[in-house]
Amino acid sequence: MGGPQVAGRAGDYSAMKVVRGYKTELDPTSEQYILFCKCAGAARYAYNYGLSRKKEAYKNGQPTPYANDLQRELTARKHADLPWLGEVSKWVVQNALRDLD
Repeated sequence: MGGPQVAGRAGDYSAMKVVRGYKTELDPTSEQYILFCKCAGAARYAYNYGLSRKKEAYKNGQPTPYANDLQRELTARKHADLPWLGEVSKWVVQNALRDLD
């Protein structure tokens, strides 16, 4: 006996995907704000450096360097002529280059 029969799956909500979003406001200290800016600048530099190297390799008919190759180059340059890259985590540069790949 039971209740009324529902044709199809119109009443079945188990297949619905629920997406939630949260807004969070950051209130960094002045030191944290400076670190955020340094991280953003280092990521931007790494991404643009990698993009430039990839374009150069493509233009010269060479194999395109991957994130690992570019990471090694920037690490070597960090000790030579880019000491400010040492002020941020290595993950900042690494993730920017992975995003580029």
